[in-house]
Amino acid sequence: MTTARRAVAIHAVETYVVLAIYFATSLVIARVLTPSQIGVFAVAMVVVSIARTVRDFGIFSYLIKEEHLTPEKIRAASAVSFTISWLLALLIFIASFPVAAFYQDPRLLRLLWIMALTFVLIPFGSVVFALLRRDFRVTAIFVSRIVGVCCWAVTAITLALAGFGEVSLAWSVVVDQLVVAAAAAFVRPRGMPFWPSFRNTRKLVGFSVQSIASDIARDFGTTAPDAVLGKVQDMAAVALFSRAMGLVDLVARLIADTVWSVTLPYFARIKREGGNVGAALSRTQVYITGMAWPFFAVLAFSAEPVILTLYGSQWGGSVVVAKILCAFGALTCTTSFATTAMIAADRMAQAMRVTLSVNAVRIAITIASAPFGLIPLSAAMIVAGLSEFLLVMSASRTTLAVDLLGLAKDYARSAFLSALSALPAVAFVLAGAMEKMSLVGLLVLATASIACWAIALFVVRHPLCSELRAVVLRGS
Repeated sequence: MTTARRAVAIHAVETYVVLAIYFATSLVIARVLTPSQIGVFAVAMVVVSIARTVRDFGIFSYLIKEEHLTPEKIRAASAVSFTISWLLALLIFIASFPVAAFYQDPRLLRLLWIMALTFVLIPFGSVVFALLRRDFRVTAIFVSRIVGVCCWAVTAITLALAGFGEVSLAWSVVVDQLVVAAAAAFVRPRGMPFWPSFRNTRKLVGFSVQSIASDIARDFGTTAPDAVLGKVQDMAAVALFSRAMGLVDLVARLIADTVWSVTLPYFARIKREGGNVGAALSRTQVYITGMAWPFFAVLAFSAEPVILTLYGSQWGGSVVVAKILCAFGALTCTTSFATTAMIAADRMAQAMRVTLSVNAVRIAITIASAPFGLIPLSAAMIVAGLSEFLLVMSASRTTLAVDLLGLAKDYARSAFLSALSALPAVAFVLAGAMEKMSLVGLLVLATASIACWAIALFVVRHPLCSELRAVVLRGS
Protein backbone atom coordinates (compact mmCIF):
# COMPACT_ATOMS: atom_id res chain seq x y z
CA MET A 1 0.00 0.00 0.00
CA THR A 2 2.94 2.32 0.74
CA THR A 3 4.26 1.89 -2.81
CA ALA A 4 0.83 2.66 -4.21
CA ARG A 5 0.50 5.78 -2.02
CA ARG A 6 3.91 7.04 -3.17
CA ALA A 7 2.96 6.39 -6.80
CA VAL A 8 -0.33 8.24 -6.33
CA ALA A 9 1.45 11.17 -4.69
CA ILE A 10 4.01 11.53 -7.51
CA HIS A 11 1.38 11.04 -10.18
CA ALA A 12 -0.82 13.62 -8.44
CA VAL A 13 1.94 16.19 -8.81
CA GLU A 14 2.40 15.14 -12.44
CA THR A 15 -1.33 15.42 -13.13
CA TYR A 16 -1.69 18.84 -11.57
CA VAL A 17 1.40 20.24 -13.30
CA VAL A 18 0.27 18.83 -16.66
CA LEU A 19 -3.27 20.14 -16.20
CA ALA A 20 -1.96 23.54 -15.15
CA ILE A 21 0.10 23.70 -18.36
CA TYR A 22 -2.84 22.50 -20.46
CA PHE A 23 -5.17 24.94 -18.75
CA ALA A 24 -2.85 27.93 -19.17
CA THR A 25 -2.23 27.01 -22.79
CA SER A 26 -5.96 26.64 -23.47
CA LEU A 27 -6.55 30.15 -22.15
CA VAL A 28 -4.12 31.54 -24.70
CA ILE A 29 -5.37 29.33 -27.54
CA ALA A 30 -9.02 30.24 -26.80
CA ARG A 31 -8.16 33.90 -27.39
CA VAL A 32 -5.94 33.41 -30.44
CA LEU A 33 -7.89 30.79 -32.42
CA THR A 34 -11.56 31.06 -33.40
CA PRO A 35 -14.24 28.54 -32.30
CA SER A 36 -14.32 27.26 -35.89
CA GLN A 37 -10.57 26.54 -35.87
CA ILE A 38 -10.75 24.79 -32.51
CA GLY A 39 -13.88 22.93 -33.62
CA VAL A 40 -12.29 21.49 -36.76
CA PHE A 41 -9.29 20.32 -34.71
CA ALA A 42 -11.73 18.64 -32.28
CA VAL A 43 -13.28 16.74 -35.19
CA ALA A 44 -9.82 15.65 -36.39
CA MET A 45 -9.07 14.45 -32.88
CA VAL A 46 -12.18 12.26 -33.01
CA VAL A 47 -10.66 10.32 -35.91
CA VAL A 48 -7.24 10.17 -34.29
CA SER A 49 -8.53 9.16 -30.85
CA ILE A 50 -10.33 6.17 -32.34
CA ALA A 51 -7.13 5.17 -34.12
CA ARG A 52 -5.15 5.59 -30.90
CA THR A 53 -7.48 3.16 -29.18
CA VAL A 54 -6.77 0.53 -31.81
CA ARG A 55 -3.06 1.37 -31.71
CA ASP A 56 -2.81 0.45 -28.02
CA PHE A 57 -4.21 -3.00 -28.91
CA GLY A 58 -4.55 -3.74 -25.21
CA ILE A 59 -0.75 -3.97 -24.96
CA PHE A 60 -0.48 -1.50 -22.08
CA SER A 61 -3.00 -3.37 -19.93
CA TYR A 62 -1.59 -6.77 -20.91
CA LEU A 63 1.96 -5.91 -19.85
CA ILE A 64 0.78 -4.54 -16.51
CA LYS A 65 -1.66 -7.27 -15.52
CA GLU A 66 0.28 -10.29 -16.88
CA GLU A 67 1.27 -12.42 -13.90
CA HIS A 68 4.35 -14.07 -15.45
CA LEU A 69 5.96 -11.51 -17.76
CA THR A 70 8.88 -12.96 -19.75
CA PRO A 71 11.29 -11.34 -22.26
CA GLU A 72 9.51 -13.24 -25.04
CA LYS A 73 6.17 -11.66 -24.11
CA ILE A 74 7.78 -8.21 -24.06
CA ARG A 75 9.28 -8.79 -27.53
CA ALA A 76 5.88 -9.89 -28.82
CA ALA A 77 4.22 -6.79 -27.37
CA SER A 78 6.81 -4.56 -29.03
CA ALA A 79 6.35 -6.24 -32.43
CA VAL A 80 2.58 -5.87 -32.28
CA SER A 81 2.88 -2.23 -31.18
CA PHE A 82 5.07 -1.26 -34.15
CA THR A 83 2.91 -3.14 -36.63
CA ILE A 84 -0.41 -1.71 -35.46
CA SER A 85 0.87 1.87 -35.04
CA TRP A 86 2.51 2.16 -38.42
CA LEU A 87 -0.44 0.56 -40.16
CA LEU A 88 -2.75 3.09 -38.50
CA ALA A 89 -0.55 5.97 -39.64
CA LEU A 90 -1.15 4.83 -43.22
CA LEU A 91 -4.88 4.34 -42.65
CA ILE A 92 -5.28 7.84 -41.16
CA PHE A 93 -3.66 9.32 -44.26
CA ILE A 94 -6.01 7.36 -46.51
CA ALA A 95 -9.06 8.16 -44.36
CA SER A 96 -8.33 11.90 -44.42
CA PHE A 97 -9.85 12.20 -47.92
CA PRO A 98 -13.31 10.73 -47.19
CA VAL A 99 -13.41 12.43 -43.76
CA ALA A 100 -12.74 15.86 -45.28
CA ALA A 101 -15.35 15.18 -47.96
CA PHE A 102 -17.93 14.03 -45.40
CA TYR A 103 -17.59 17.21 -43.33
CA GLN A 104 -17.00 19.34 -46.43
CA ASP A 105 -13.99 20.96 -44.77
CA PRO A 106 -10.61 20.71 -46.56
CA ARG A 107 -8.77 21.80 -43.39
CA LEU A 108 -9.21 18.25 -42.09
CA LEU A 109 -6.86 16.92 -44.77
CA ARG A 110 -3.79 18.74 -43.52
CA LEU A 111 -4.67 18.18 -39.86
CA LEU A 112 -4.98 14.41 -40.28
CA TRP A 113 -1.79 14.16 -42.33
CA ILE A 114 0.16 15.82 -39.53
CA MET A 115 -1.53 13.79 -36.79
CA ALA A 116 -0.64 10.57 -38.64
CA LEU A 117 3.02 11.28 -37.84
CA THR A 118 2.37 10.70 -34.13
CA PHE A 119 1.59 7.05 -34.88
CA VAL A 120 5.01 6.59 -36.40
CA LEU A 121 6.57 7.75 -33.11
CA ILE A 122 4.27 6.14 -30.52
CA PRO A 123 5.67 2.55 -30.47
CA PHE A 124 9.17 3.78 -29.59
CA GLY A 125 7.95 4.55 -26.08
CA SER A 126 4.71 2.65 -25.44
CA VAL A 127 6.16 -0.66 -24.21
CA VAL A 128 8.85 1.09 -22.18
CA PHE A 129 6.38 3.19 -20.25
CA ALA A 130 4.02 0.26 -19.70
CA LEU A 131 6.84 -1.64 -17.98
CA LEU A 132 7.74 1.40 -15.90
CA ARG A 133 4.10 1.70 -14.83
CA ARG A 134 3.95 -1.99 -13.89
CA ASP A 135 6.95 -1.60 -11.58
CA PHE A 136 5.70 1.72 -10.12
CA ARG A 137 8.73 3.59 -11.51
CA VAL A 138 6.75 6.79 -11.52
CA THR A 139 9.64 9.27 -11.21
CA ALA A 140 10.98 8.47 -14.69
CA ILE A 141 7.46 8.74 -16.10
CA PHE A 142 6.96 12.05 -14.29
CA VAL A 143 10.05 13.72 -15.78
CA SER A 144 9.36 12.46 -19.31
CA ARG A 145 5.73 13.56 -19.22
CA ILE A 146 6.45 17.06 -17.90
CA VAL A 147 9.14 17.74 -20.50
CA GLY A 148 6.86 16.53 -23.29
CA VAL A 149 3.92 18.68 -22.19
CA CYS A 150 6.12 21.78 -21.85
CA CYS A 151 7.31 21.29 -25.42
CA TRP A 152 3.69 20.80 -26.52
CA ALA A 153 2.63 24.08 -24.90
CA VAL A 154 5.50 26.12 -26.34
CA THR A 155 4.88 24.72 -29.83
CA ALA A 156 1.10 25.29 -29.73
CA ILE A 157 1.32 28.88 -28.48
CA THR A 158 4.23 29.89 -30.70
CA LEU A 159 2.65 28.57 -33.89
CA ALA A 160 -0.81 29.93 -32.99
CA LEU A 161 0.58 33.42 -32.39
CA ALA A 162 2.50 33.14 -35.66
CA GLY A 163 -0.79 32.66 -37.52
CA PHE A 164 -0.70 28.92 -38.28
CA GLY A 165 -4.29 28.49 -37.06
CA GLU A 166 -5.60 25.02 -36.26
CA VAL A 167 -2.42 23.41 -37.65
CA SER A 168 -0.49 24.73 -34.63
CA LEU A 169 -2.44 22.33 -32.40
CA ALA A 170 -1.62 19.36 -34.61
CA TRP A 171 2.11 20.07 -34.76
CA SER A 172 2.23 20.50 -30.98
CA VAL A 173 0.93 16.94 -30.54
CA VAL A 174 3.65 15.64 -32.86
CA VAL A 175 6.34 17.46 -30.87
CA ASP A 176 4.98 16.08 -27.59
CA GLN A 177 5.14 12.51 -28.91
CA LEU A 178 8.63 13.07 -30.34
CA VAL A 179 9.90 14.14 -26.90
CA VAL A 180 8.28 11.13 -25.20
CA ALA A 181 9.81 8.75 -27.75
CA ALA A 182 13.25 10.27 -27.19
CA ALA A 183 12.83 10.08 -23.40
CA ALA A 184 12.06 6.35 -23.63
CA ALA A 185 15.64 5.70 -24.73
CA PHE A 186 16.93 7.19 -21.46
CA VAL A 187 14.48 5.57 -19.02
CA ARG A 188 14.37 2.13 -20.66
CA PRO A 189 14.36 -0.60 -17.94
CA ARG A 190 17.63 -2.45 -17.57
CA GLY A 191 17.53 -5.83 -19.26
CA MET A 192 14.51 -5.03 -21.40
CA PRO A 193 14.84 -6.89 -24.74
CA PHE A 194 15.58 -4.54 -27.62
CA TRP A 195 14.41 -6.34 -30.76
CA PRO A 196 10.72 -7.14 -31.39
CA SER A 197 9.59 -10.67 -32.21
CA PHE A 198 6.30 -12.14 -33.45
CA ARG A 199 6.75 -15.35 -31.46
CA ASN A 200 4.42 -15.94 -28.49
CA THR A 201 1.83 -13.42 -29.65
CA ARG A 202 -1.20 -15.75 -29.38
CA LYS A 203 -2.11 -14.94 -25.76
CA LEU A 204 -1.52 -11.23 -26.31
CA VAL A 205 -3.77 -11.18 -29.37
CA GLY A 206 -6.51 -13.09 -27.55
CA PHE A 207 -6.51 -10.56 -24.73
CA SER A 208 -6.17 -7.63 -27.12
CA VAL A 209 -9.24 -8.45 -29.24
CA GLN A 210 -11.49 -8.03 -26.19
CA SER A 211 -9.56 -4.99 -25.00
CA ILE A 212 -9.84 -3.30 -28.40
CA ALA A 213 -13.58 -3.92 -28.57
CA SER A 214 -13.95 -2.23 -25.17
CA ASP A 215 -11.65 0.68 -26.00
CA ILE A 216 -13.24 1.37 -29.39
CA ALA A 217 -16.70 1.38 -27.82
CA ARG A 218 -15.48 3.74 -25.09
CA ASP A 219 -13.90 6.11 -27.61
CA PHE A 220 -16.99 6.11 -29.82
CA GLY A 221 -19.09 6.91 -26.77
CA THR A 222 -16.78 9.71 -25.66
CA THR A 223 -16.33 11.34 -29.05
CA ALA A 224 -19.89 10.81 -30.33
CA PRO A 225 -21.10 14.33 -29.34
CA ASP A 226 -18.29 16.04 -31.30
CA ALA A 227 -18.71 13.75 -34.32
CA VAL A 228 -22.51 14.06 -34.48
CA LEU A 229 -22.63 17.80 -33.74
CA GLY A 230 -20.07 18.44 -36.48
CA LYS A 231 -22.51 16.92 -38.98
CA VAL A 232 -25.99 17.96 -37.75
CA GLN A 233 -25.00 21.40 -36.37
CA ASP A 234 -21.72 23.19 -37.21
CA MET A 235 -18.10 23.41 -36.05
CA ALA A 236 -18.91 26.25 -33.65
CA ALA A 237 -21.43 24.01 -31.88
CA VAL A 238 -18.74 21.34 -31.60
CA ALA A 239 -16.40 23.86 -30.00
CA LEU A 240 -19.02 25.14 -27.52
CA PHE A 241 -19.98 21.64 -26.38
CA SER A 242 -16.34 20.57 -26.32
CA ARG A 243 -15.43 23.59 -24.19
CA ALA A 244 -18.15 22.75 -21.64
CA MET A 245 -17.28 19.04 -21.59
CA GLY A 246 -13.61 19.94 -21.38
CA LEU A 247 -14.25 22.00 -18.26
CA VAL A 248 -16.20 19.15 -16.66
CA ASP A 249 -13.51 16.68 -17.70
CA LEU A 250 -10.90 19.00 -16.19
CA VAL A 251 -12.56 18.55 -12.81
CA ALA A 252 -12.64 14.78 -13.30
CA ARG A 253 -9.03 14.70 -14.48
CA LEU A 254 -7.87 16.69 -11.46
CA ILE A 255 -9.22 13.84 -9.35
CA ALA A 256 -9.48 10.61 -11.34
CA ASP A 257 -6.32 11.02 -13.43
CA THR A 258 -4.35 11.38 -10.22
CA VAL A 259 -4.89 7.70 -9.47
CA TRP A 260 -5.90 6.28 -12.87
CA SER A 261 -2.45 5.18 -13.98
CA VAL A 262 -1.84 3.57 -10.60
CA THR A 263 -5.10 1.62 -10.32
CA LEU A 264 -4.40 -1.15 -12.86
CA PRO A 265 -0.97 -2.08 -11.42
CA TYR A 266 -2.44 -1.69 -7.90
CA PHE A 267 -5.44 -3.95 -8.58
CA ALA A 268 -3.20 -6.40 -10.49
CA ARG A 269 -0.81 -6.62 -7.55
CA ILE A 270 -3.72 -7.30 -5.18
CA LYS A 271 -4.89 -10.08 -7.50
CA ARG A 272 -1.39 -11.62 -7.68
CA GLU A 273 -1.15 -11.53 -3.88
CA GLY A 274 -4.56 -13.16 -3.44
CA GLY A 275 -6.36 -10.05 -2.14
CA ASN A 276 -9.94 -8.84 -2.62
CA VAL A 277 -10.10 -6.74 -5.78
CA GLY A 278 -13.77 -5.86 -5.24
CA ALA A 279 -13.07 -4.34 -1.83
CA ALA A 280 -10.14 -2.37 -3.26
CA LEU A 281 -12.39 -1.07 -6.04
CA SER A 282 -15.03 0.08 -3.53
CA ARG A 283 -12.42 1.97 -1.51
CA THR A 284 -11.06 3.67 -4.63
CA GLN A 285 -14.49 4.72 -5.89
CA VAL A 286 -15.49 6.17 -2.51
CA TYR A 287 -12.27 8.20 -2.39
CA ILE A 288 -12.96 9.51 -5.90
CA THR A 289 -16.54 10.59 -5.17
CA GLY A 290 -15.39 12.22 -1.95
CA MET A 291 -13.15 14.49 -4.00
CA ALA A 292 -14.98 14.80 -7.34
CA TRP A 293 -18.58 15.34 -6.23
CA PRO A 294 -17.80 18.49 -4.22
CA PHE A 295 -15.96 19.93 -7.26
CA PHE A 296 -18.95 19.25 -9.50
CA ALA A 297 -21.34 20.76 -6.95
CA VAL A 298 -19.36 24.00 -6.78
CA LEU A 299 -18.85 24.15 -10.57
CA ALA A 300 -22.58 23.73 -11.20
CA PHE A 301 -23.18 27.03 -9.36
CA SER A 302 -20.13 28.89 -10.69
CA ALA A 303 -19.86 27.76 -14.34
CA GLU A 304 -20.77 31.21 -15.73
CA PRO A 305 -18.02 33.27 -14.07
CA VAL A 306 -15.53 30.44 -14.55
CA ILE A 307 -16.08 30.23 -18.32
CA LEU A 308 -16.46 33.94 -19.00
CA THR A 309 -13.50 34.95 -16.84
CA LEU A 310 -11.11 32.27 -18.04
CA TYR A 311 -12.08 31.85 -21.70
CA GLY A 312 -13.82 35.07 -22.68
CA SER A 313 -17.31 36.17 -23.70
CA GLN A 314 -17.23 34.30 -27.02
CA TRP A 315 -17.73 31.08 -25.01
CA GLY A 316 -20.92 32.20 -23.26
CA GLY A 317 -22.87 29.53 -25.12
CA SER A 318 -21.02 26.88 -23.10
CA VAL A 319 -22.25 28.07 -19.68
CA VAL A 320 -25.62 26.29 -19.44
CA VAL A 321 -24.14 23.21 -21.13
CA ALA A 322 -21.39 23.00 -18.50
CA LYS A 323 -23.89 23.33 -15.65
CA ILE A 324 -25.95 20.43 -16.97
CA LEU A 325 -22.90 18.28 -17.70
CA CYS A 326 -21.81 18.53 -14.05
CA ALA A 327 -24.53 16.00 -13.22
CA PHE A 328 -23.25 13.75 -16.01
CA GLY A 329 -19.71 14.00 -14.63
CA ALA A 330 -20.87 13.19 -11.10
CA LEU A 331 -22.62 10.04 -12.32
CA THR A 332 -19.79 8.72 -14.48
CA CYS A 333 -17.07 9.25 -11.87
CA THR A 334 -18.84 6.71 -9.62
CA THR A 335 -17.85 3.94 -12.03
CA SER A 336 -14.44 5.23 -13.15
CA PHE A 337 -12.36 2.18 -12.24
CA ALA A 338 -14.81 -0.73 -12.35
CA THR A 339 -13.68 -2.16 -15.70
CA THR A 340 -10.04 -1.59 -14.71
CA ALA A 341 -10.61 -3.78 -11.64
CA MET A 342 -12.29 -6.44 -13.80
CA ILE A 343 -9.28 -6.51 -16.15
CA ALA A 344 -6.88 -6.85 -13.21
CA ALA A 345 -9.01 -9.71 -11.85
CA ASP A 346 -8.75 -11.55 -15.21
CA ARG A 347 -12.39 -10.85 -16.05
CA MET A 348 -11.73 -9.20 -19.39
CA ALA A 349 -14.82 -10.69 -21.05
CA GLN A 350 -17.10 -9.17 -18.41
CA ALA A 351 -15.33 -5.83 -18.69
CA MET A 352 -15.82 -5.88 -22.46
CA ARG A 353 -19.54 -6.66 -22.21
CA VAL A 354 -20.31 -3.89 -19.75
CA THR A 355 -18.26 -1.36 -21.73
CA LEU A 356 -20.04 -2.25 -24.98
CA SER A 357 -23.44 -1.94 -23.29
CA VAL A 358 -22.69 1.39 -21.63
CA ASN A 359 -21.36 3.06 -24.75
CA ALA A 360 -24.04 1.66 -27.05
CA VAL A 361 -26.59 3.43 -24.86
CA ARG A 362 -24.53 6.64 -24.84
CA ILE A 363 -24.12 6.70 -28.62
CA ALA A 364 -27.82 6.04 -29.21
CA ILE A 365 -28.79 8.85 -26.84
CA THR A 366 -26.32 11.22 -28.50
CA ILE A 367 -27.61 10.52 -32.02
CA ALA A 368 -31.22 10.95 -30.90
CA SER A 369 -30.71 14.24 -29.05
CA ALA A 370 -27.93 16.13 -30.91
CA PRO A 371 -30.14 17.39 -33.79
CA PHE A 372 -32.26 19.32 -31.25
CA GLY A 373 -29.35 21.47 -30.00
CA LEU A 374 -26.74 21.70 -27.27
CA ILE A 375 -29.11 21.92 -24.29
CA PRO A 376 -31.19 18.82 -25.17
CA LEU A 377 -27.97 16.92 -25.88
CA SER A 378 -26.52 17.95 -22.51
CA ALA A 379 -29.68 16.90 -20.67
CA ALA A 380 -29.70 13.59 -22.52
CA MET A 381 -26.14 12.93 -21.32
CA ILE A 382 -27.50 12.77 -17.76
CA VAL A 383 -29.74 9.89 -18.85
CA ALA A 384 -26.68 8.22 -20.38
CA GLY A 385 -24.75 8.71 -17.14
CA LEU A 386 -27.54 7.17 -15.07
CA SER A 387 -27.71 4.18 -17.40
CA GLU A 388 -23.96 3.72 -17.08
CA PHE A 389 -24.18 3.86 -13.28
CA LEU A 390 -26.86 1.15 -13.13
CA LEU A 391 -25.18 -1.15 -15.65
CA VAL A 392 -21.71 -0.94 -14.10
CA MET A 393 -22.93 -1.32 -10.53
CA SER A 394 -24.82 -4.48 -11.46
CA ALA A 395 -21.77 -5.92 -13.24
CA SER A 396 -19.48 -5.04 -10.32
CA ARG A 397 -21.72 -6.94 -7.91
CA THR A 398 -21.84 -10.11 -10.01
CA THR A 399 -18.22 -10.04 -11.24
CA LEU A 400 -16.26 -8.71 -8.26
CA ALA A 401 -18.73 -9.32 -5.40
CA VAL A 402 -18.84 -5.60 -4.59
CA ASP A 403 -20.98 -4.85 -1.51
CA LEU A 404 -23.48 -2.41 -3.05
CA LEU A 405 -25.23 -1.64 0.24
CA GLY A 406 -21.98 -0.67 1.93
CA LEU A 407 -20.93 1.31 -1.13
CA ALA A 408 -24.28 3.15 -1.15
CA LYS A 409 -23.76 4.22 2.48
CA ASP A 410 -20.34 5.64 1.64
CA TYR A 411 -21.76 7.37 -1.45
CA ALA A 412 -24.35 8.98 0.82
CA ARG A 413 -21.48 10.44 2.87
CA SER A 414 -19.94 11.76 -0.35
CA ALA A 415 -23.26 13.39 -1.28
CA PHE A 416 -23.54 15.07 2.13
CA LEU A 417 -19.92 16.15 1.86
CA SER A 418 -20.68 17.74 -1.53
CA ALA A 419 -23.66 19.66 -0.15
CA LEU A 420 -21.58 21.14 2.67
CA SER A 421 -18.72 21.99 0.31
CA ALA A 422 -21.08 23.91 -1.98
CA LEU A 423 -22.37 26.21 0.80
CA PRO A 424 -20.05 29.12 -0.16
CA ALA A 425 -21.21 28.90 -3.79
CA VAL A 426 -24.84 28.90 -2.70
CA ALA A 427 -24.18 31.96 -0.52
CA PHE A 428 -22.66 33.84 -3.50
CA VAL A 429 -25.69 32.96 -5.64
CA LEU A 430 -28.20 34.08 -3.00
CA ALA A 431 -26.27 37.33 -2.54
CA GLY A 432 -26.44 37.99 -6.29
CA ALA A 433 -22.64 38.14 -6.50
CA MET A 434 -21.96 35.07 -8.67
CA GLU A 435 -22.68 36.67 -12.07
CA LYS A 436 -20.40 39.65 -11.35
CA MET A 437 -17.57 37.55 -9.99
CA SER A 438 -14.02 38.24 -11.23
CA LEU A 439 -10.89 36.13 -11.02
CA VAL A 440 -10.26 37.33 -7.46
CA GLY A 441 -13.80 36.34 -6.49
CA LEU A 442 -13.30 32.89 -7.99
CA LEU A 443 -10.14 32.42 -5.93
CA VAL A 444 -12.06 33.43 -2.80
CA LEU A 445 -14.82 30.97 -3.69
CA ALA A 446 -12.32 28.17 -4.30
CA THR A 447 -10.57 28.81 -0.99
CA ALA A 448 -13.84 28.89 0.96
CA SER A 449 -15.10 25.73 -0.76
CA ILE A 450 -11.91 23.82 0.01
CA ALA A 451 -12.07 24.91 3.64
CA CYS A 452 -15.69 23.72 3.91
CA TRP A 453 -14.72 20.44 2.25
CA ALA A 454 -11.87 19.83 4.70
CA ILE A 455 -14.10 20.49 7.71
CA ALA A 456 -16.98 18.45 6.29
CA LEU A 457 -14.71 15.42 5.78
CA PHE A 458 -14.53 14.98 9.53
CA VAL A 459 -18.13 16.04 10.17
CA VAL A 460 -19.53 13.26 7.95
CA ARG A 461 -16.72 10.81 8.88
CA HIS A 462 -15.91 10.16 5.25
CA PRO A 463 -13.56 7.20 4.49
CA LEU A 464 -11.10 9.70 3.00
CA CYS A 465 -10.28 10.79 6.56
CA SER A 466 -8.45 7.57 7.40
CA GLU A 467 -6.50 7.70 4.14
CA LEU A 468 -5.45 11.31 4.68
CA ARG A 469 -4.51 10.50 8.26
CA ALA A 470 -2.29 7.63 7.07
CA VAL A 471 -0.55 9.94 4.58
CA VAL A 472 0.04 12.61 7.25
CA LEU A 473 1.35 10.13 9.80
CA ARG A 474 3.70 8.59 7.26
CA GLY A 475 4.93 12.05 6.24
CA SER A 476 5.63 12.99 9.84
